[in-house]
Amino acid sequence: MRALFADNDLRAYFDAVRRDALRKVDEASPDQLRSGDGADFTERLLSEMAPRAPLLRPDQEYALEPEEVEVQLSDYGREIRHVTTRITVVVPFEGERDLFTYQPSSFTSSVPHALLADSELHFVYDLQPRSPEETRRAVDRDVEHVEQYLRWVRGDVEAFLPELRSAIHEAVNRRRSRLSTAATAITALGVPVRPRGDTTPPSIAPRVSAPAAPYDAFLSYAAEDSDFAEPLAEALEQAGVRVWFAPLQLRVGDSLNQEINRGLRNARYGVVILSEHFFSKPWPQYELGGLLAREMAGQRVILPVWRKFSKEQVLAHQPALADRFALASPPMELLAVVAALMPVLRHS
Repeated sequence: MRALFADNDLRAYFDAVRRDALRKVDEASPDQLRSGDGADFTERLLSEMAPRAPLLRPDQEYALEPEEVEVQLSDYGREIRHVTTRITVVVPFEGERDLFTYQPSSFTSSVPHALLADSELHFVYDLQPRSPEETRRAVDRDVEHVEQYLRWVRGDVEAFLPELRSAIHEAVNRRRSRLSTAATAITALGVPVRPRGDTTPPSIAPRVSAPAAPYDAFLSYAAEDSDFAEPLAEALEQAGVRVWFAPLQLRVGDSLNQEINRGLRNARYGVVILSEHFFSKPWPQYELGGLLAREMAGQRVILPVWRKFSKEQVLAHQPALADRFALASPPMELLAVVAALMPVLRHS
């Protein structure tokens, strides 16, 4: 038998559940999030993602057919081989199997032991030297030991659920706010909006030159400026611009170097949000270096946006961009920045 509730801390499991729930919020369709006040979506996702602590079903307990096994015993330094009868008592359970492997916040120095199957616990015993009555008592004792740990697991799950609900609720509100900002930006642009699944109208001749880049814009920014970058990316996407934006493209396990290089290669333009934060971080400067390398090859790709940044600061950090016409926010609002970028990003 193997040790249960001993592989990792239960908080690690909860953290993974929270990350998965927030990813589902980001991947939800705008229609799912726009309806009502978002509370219905929050509760549906909570119901889907809430951990289900295992519940033992001792009323469905059964035993497998006994088997004879040879065991090795030590007797005053001598190794003696002995044949005994081995029985396996099976207790079914309902709930998440993985929760048998995580350590709850309350625990003892002695953890339960059993073999863990898909929806069953197998308790294995050798009848000798035990009597059948002693074996029955051992089964009851071991099942109760597991039950004690499951009570602790259930307590931790119950404490986690309000945290999960709050995290989902906040993520839904953030996403709804971005969608609202994007919708306002689209309205201000005064252009028709076509669903993304629509094909190009027949009256517009398809391009027959080099294949179009997968992205219209690569959005380069520092994490501290995400309060501006996220709604900007959302508004551009809503306007039909294909944006390479790290939170949308990167997945757990991706190589940052490979994925960023792919985005830099395959975007027509780089919208670069220049700020003090931008020049204090290595990754944004790495992205800017890749865009500058493309410009040295004769392409005009950098579309600078100064975020609380002045021309003097640009001169101090990157003189090559000081003479470039840039958008500045402030004083420009997000909608004005989007409207100024669209004529370039929509250009064929």
